[in-house]
Amino acid sequence: MSETLISLLVGRAERSADAPFLQFMENGEVVQRLCYSQALALACRWADVFRAMGLRKREPVFLSLPNTSDYPAAFFGTLLASGVPASAFSLRGRQPNRVQIENLAWRMKRLNARFLVLPPELEHLDHSDGALRSVADLQIVTRHDLRGAQNLPLSCGDEDDLALFQFTSGTSGDAKAVQLTHKALVAQANNINQALGLLDPQRDSGVSWLPLYHDMGLIGFLLTPMFIGGRVTLLRTEEFMLNPRMWTKAISCTQATITGGPPSSYAISARAARAPELEELSLQSLRIALVGAEVISRDAMEQFAARFASAGFKSSSFVPCYGLAENGLAVTVSPVGEGVRFDVIDRDRLHKTCVAQAPLDTENARVVASVGAPIPQTEVRIVANDGQSLEERHVGEIMVRSPSVMQGYFNDAEASSQSLQGGWLRTGDLGYLAGGRLFVTGRRKELLIVGGINYNPEDLEECVQNVQKPRMRTAAISVFDSQQSTESIVILVETVQRDHAEREQLRQKMREELRRVGYPVQRIVFVPVRSLPLTSSGKLKRAEGRERYLAGEFDGVAPK
Repeated sequence: MSETLISLLVGRAERSADAPFLQFMENGEVVQRLCYSQALALACRWADVFRAMGLRKREPVFLSLPNTSDYPAAFFGTLLASGVPASAFSLRGRQPNRVQIENLAWRMKRLNARFLVLPPELEHLDHSDGALRSVADLQIVTRHDLRGAQNLPLSCGDEDDLALFQFTSGTSGDAKAVQLTHKALVAQANNINQALGLLDPQRDSGVSWLPLYHDMGLIGFLLTPMFIGGRVTLLRTEEFMLNPRMWTKAISCTQATITGGPPSSYAISARAARAPELEELSLQSLRIALVGAEVISRDAMEQFAARFASAGFKSSSFVPCYGLAENGLAVTVSPVGEGVRFDVIDRDRLHKTCVAQAPLDTENARVVASVGAPIPQTEVRIVANDGQSLEERHVGEIMVRSPSVMQGYFNDAEASSQSLQGGWLRTGDLGYLAGGRLFVTGRRKELLIVGGINYNPEDLEECVQNVQKPRMRTAAISVFDSQQSTESIVILVETVQRDHAEREQLRQKMREELRRVGYPVQRIVFVPVRSLPLTSSGKLKRAEGRERYLAGEFDGVAPK
């Protein structure tokens, strides 16, 4: 019989009924534990509710939930009821942000969805919010709708059935609904485990604060450990945001061996650490600290390693990786125990020739992190604009072939045909191969092209951020200059500085640094803190920032 996510869970519940699966922590304390049999029993109760409410086969169910037991139970319950879970960011508080609600309603209508699972405290939204009222036949489901234990026939489904609608981050445009099958996700979980050597559930356990609506949280820290019968401790994402120290405390308390997050989360944790607390932490058990989802900063990695060295953290535990929702998460992973390897290349040569070569002098050096080699059953190649494969160290678009590649984007044949070509996935990311390792340099759609020379926005943003302390969020965009008949670069910089003279002094320092490394920036525009648009997972939405700039939203806006 073909393997599906449900058959995996059922198998674990039958063979290892009492084996620990998930535990949930709040304020540093474990508030709930689920073994495999309990997780299946809870999922069956959710499936019963969905069936009673008329859920149809392949119908999407939006899960807008925090990292509590409701999420995995409703996720597997949807699959048991033959529906398809759809990722949705978690609405916060009793009166959620208006923009978030409108975004959620837009996503539901995009998938023709009726079902929305919410925390109990938000069940009133169906009749109080105008945006959600625009969703046809909306049915809100909460934990309060659960019934008693039912003896229902289990439907494990087929490996080719859809198992997940995972929305892309939407950094360079509207978020798209990626369609992933059971077969794709099972293969992904198996191959991640193989790549990381996670084959013994007795030895390894995980800790994650990553939201389960994000592919790194859901696939990386729920589905992947389930494949081998592993155990995971989940923290609420909002708790990590408010108190980053809870992450390292949870690792210490559980003696976890694996965790993960974007580079920024490691930097945040390093800054938040307090000397007295470091004495009580023990991070010696942590052998895999996955790093992905953003450009990997050497500063962030060094800050975390230095700050937690006294607690037993080893920099060799860092495991850089690269992936995307369209491939069910992971594409490449670095060897465990190697740490982060950096390649130092010439920035000017990269911009002018698209070749990654050693720098002629230190001022033109750019540091790029290796994100490892392809995981099992996965191929990576780099191609030019005409689709021809490029040699090592030549920068081009990253293409991927694996059993985890998506079926396509829901109801978007044009975008699907552009991304899926001859069994290969066009990622839209730029990078190069060297020594069998992948190095990611940027996004094709976000590339800034001025005077025929390519510039990666991350390079310019890093240059500006190094001037301002503390480092603030920055977005480099390009706009057409009609007088010069070419694109010009504008950098939007968040700042808390309100004094005009001091802002001008800061602007001048930024210009000097940009000139020093040869970046042709036309304007530096200061904007208020938290005004640059982000995706639900915290990535910059440069395309939207550009639209807002062109619409005049940032003109004359002083930091508040």
